[in-house]
Amino acid sequence: MEIFSALPRDSPLATDMSTAILALSENGELQNIHDKWLSRKACGSQVTGLASDQLRLQSFRGLFLICGIAGFLALLLYFCLMIRQFRQRFPEEPNASMNGSSRFTRLQTFLSFADKKEDVRKRMSKRKRRDMLSNDNGKRIFNL
Repeated sequence: MEIFSALPRDSPLATDMSTAILALSENGELQNIHDKWLSRKACGSQVTGLASDQLRLQSFRGLFLICGIAGFLALLLYFCLMIRQFRQRFPEEPNASMNGSSRFTRLQTFLSFADKKEDVRKRMSKRKRRDMLSNDNGKRIFNL
């Protein structure tokens, strides 16, 4: 007689497990295990004593702080690298006065430079995906 089996039906271990569980239930040990580990009273009394161990949003405050700082630093680093590349490509003219219209023009130039870099990245990403989807014979699996 199989009481409970986590094994396949025809497994030779299934009968051994069923026999062992039946022996535990006959001598009362199975009930002791159930009372110790699965009883609601035991769990309830332990929970009241350990209420401070519950996970709350404040429990993850440090993790959120670390992730936020890491994300901010990555964004700042990317922005600094973008500005450095922009200055190398479009050097500032020393005799030009920095009035409002020239600053605005420079900002527009920077934004178009960043937009073009993003378009290049997207094209390269599409090309990589297309190359990965092609098989060894040169035939296309999917057409993009």
